[in-house]
Amino acid sequence: MKFLRFTIFSFIGSFIWCALLAWGGYLFGQNWEELRGYMRPFDIPIAIVIVAALAYYVYRHIRKRREQAATESRAQRGRLKGSSHVTAIAEARRASAITGQLRGPSLFRHAL
Repeated sequence: MKFLRFTIFSFIGSFIWCALLAWGGYLFGQNWEELRGYMRPFDIPIAIVIVAALAYYVYRHIRKRREQAATESRAQRGRLKGSSHVTAIAEARRASAITGQLRGPSLFRHAL
């Protein structure tokens, strides 16, 4: 996700959350601590979502590194067999694109 898009979505989400909390505080007035009682059931689900998102991010990061290493390994084997470096990289990228494995910025983008 691009930084600008992330910033916009973060702002929108934060604004909505803060607006709802301010509105709740306005409605409850002096009894604003009751609002905490209504929000408490959401503590654990929010924590679970955050931990799950973090675990998914780590999983994707590790998988991406392994795929890049595999692509590099295929390119390296192609060079050892006598084909040119650029050809080996192009073949590895084509194979990755066909299987849909290599997502995101390519390790070899600068070579092509």
